[in-house]
Amino acid sequence: MIDASLPNNYGLARAIECRFREGSILNPMFPAPVGFYSQTVPVVAVSSDDPLLLEAVAKARETWPAFVEALDSGLGENFAVKAPVSAGGNTEYIWISVTGTEGGRIYGILANQPADLGNLKQGSKVSVQVEQLNDWIYISPEGKPIGGHTIEALNKALARKRKA
Repeated sequence: MIDASLPNNYGLARAIECRFREGSILNPMFPAPVGFYSQTVPVVAVSSDDPLLLEAVAKARETWPAFVEALDSGLGENFAVKAPVSAGGNTEYIWISVTGTEGGRIYGILANQPADLGNLKQGSKVSVQVEQLNDWIYISPEGKPIGGHTIEALNKALARKRKA
C-alpha cells in the first residue's frame, strides 16, 4: 500500500524490482492462456503498406502529445508504446512500458517477451526515437484504455488471415 496522494508512475516503482519464475502465472510465456493485458502477445505479421495500419500509426503519431501530457502529469497508469526494436539481426514491433521521455527519445522496458531479439527479453531496458513510434496506450484514472490505435487494425488483419 502507498499513500494515495503519490502519483502512480514509474518513478514510484523504480525502487522495487519484482522477479517471478518464467512460465509462472505472474510471468507467463506464449502461448499461455492469459487475458488481454498479459505479457504474452502474439506476433502478427502485417504488410507495411496496409491502409488500416498506416492510418492507425498516423493517428498515434498525431496524438502523441496527449500521451506525453498524461504521462508527465501522472494522470493514468500502464503507459506503453509500440515501436520497432532491433537486436540479433531482427526487428520486432513490440510494446515498451514507458519509464520516461527526453530529447526526442522514449525510454522503457520491453513489456512482452520478444519472438527473436537476440539477448533482449521481457524487462530489458530499451530506448527508441519518437519518430519510430507506431502506437501508444495507457489506462486513464477512470480505468479506461486510451490510445491503442493499431489494435483494431491488427485485429482486422488477423480476421482477414483467418478467412483466407
